[in-house]
Amino acid sequence: MQESMFSEKIVEKIENEIYSFKLVSGEEIIGRVLNVFPDHFLIKKPLVLSLVQIPGSSGQAGVVFLPFMISSDDNIQVKLFKSSIVCMCKPSKEAESGYLKNTSGIEIPNMNLDLSALKRKM
Repeated sequence: MQESMFSEKIVEKIENEIYSFKLVSGEEIIGRVLNVFPDHFLIKKPLVLSLVQIPGSSGQAGVVFLPFMISSDDNIQVKLFKSSIVCMCKPSKEAESGYLKNTSGIEIPNMNLDLSALKRKM
């Protein structure tokens, strides 16, 4: 059995939090980590971040959130295998706010708010 790359204290901090992952495929995804297992993360409602050209702009790009799996339902939970992850981090406040808006419909004003209570309710 493969030993976990995270201590129990780190696992407790990761579970039920929103994280960004860069995959070996080059995709960047964001989602809520439900559980950490020795070989994978269980992720709820993963979304892919993608750059798109803003219509009508002179080449400006913006970030959009797309379903990780187009054929899945809205409450999907996926196994994200650690072998497919290049790196992971806590997302920026803007990315986390965008994720919450896209997965819950709740729009977070751009203020210095403590989002921890809202995040735990999802």
